[in-house]
Amino acid sequence: MAACLPELIVTEDDIDGGRVMVAEVDGVPVAVSQVAFGSGIAELVRLFVDPDALGQGHGAALYHDALEAARAAGAPFLRIESDPFAAPFYERMGAERVGDVASETVAGRRIPLLHHRLDRHRA
Repeated sequence: MAACLPELIVTEDDIDGGRVMVAEVDGVPVAVSQVAFGSGIAELVRLFVDPDALGQGHGAALYHDALEAARAAGAPFLRIESDPFAAPFYERMGAERVGDVASETVAGRRIPLLHHRLDRHRA
């Protein structure tokens, strides 16, 4: 988890460069997502749910919001470079694995690349 900490920090540049959403419980953030847009592509940059808040629907709600944001931007799909343990969640939500890419966090590690096609699936 410590190696991934830089990926979990949301900066002002992140907020300026895409759509950042936060789920809260009693005023406490429990989940965050970010979608970035560029060259006709929408990418889920991050979707993180606090482990204590897993299974409560926060991730699904933020994922549906990300799909709607990508659809509204006219993107053909939402691109996701996924943690291997999160890939089954995205697949349950309708994303399809299209390959893998080099991890930016762990040298030598490959991670799943998924696309959620927006022309075939509704959120």
